[in-house]
Amino acid sequence: MIAAKLADWRQYFSGPTWTKAFEFLENIPTDSPDDDGLVPIDGDKLLYRVMTYPTRGPEDTTVEAHERYVDIQMSLEGSEAIDWFSRDGLKLIRAYDEADDYLLFARPEAVSGTVVNRPGYFSVFFPDDGHTAQQLVGGTSETVRKVVIKVRLDLVQPG
Repeated sequence: MIAAKLADWRQYFSGPTWTKAFEFLENIPTDSPDDDGLVPIDGDKLLYRVMTYPTRGPEDTTVEAHERYVDIQMSLEGSEAIDWFSRDGLKLIRAYDEADDYLLFARPEAVSGTVVNRPGYFSVFFPDDGHTAQQLVGGTSETVRKVVIKVRLDLVQPG
């Protein structure tokens, strides 16, 4: 997992795939409409989705992870906490869904780390990173509008 200011993305990522993804984030209008599904940026190499939802308590979240795509998540409006968990030792509760590229795990009591996404900041979750989004910041629910970019893993990993 990597979390940083959007303005600093070049300190962590390079290459044409990452560049296209982050330039998209830098230029996405904050009033982009919500999408019912994933929208191609570059075929199945880069996809994105905009969504809006109220934040909730961590007890109402499930840990998810992916196999084929890396998630880049950034709030357009509002703030949300995202807990991070190493997939090592997590208890699987839903087998891998190949069509939607996700699997679910039971939420353990111990959190490996937490990041707060707010406008101007991003977080990146790789397949080894279990994560729970949509969580309260400061104990109060708020509405979050967020964009998630899916980066096909084979484009950013050697071999």
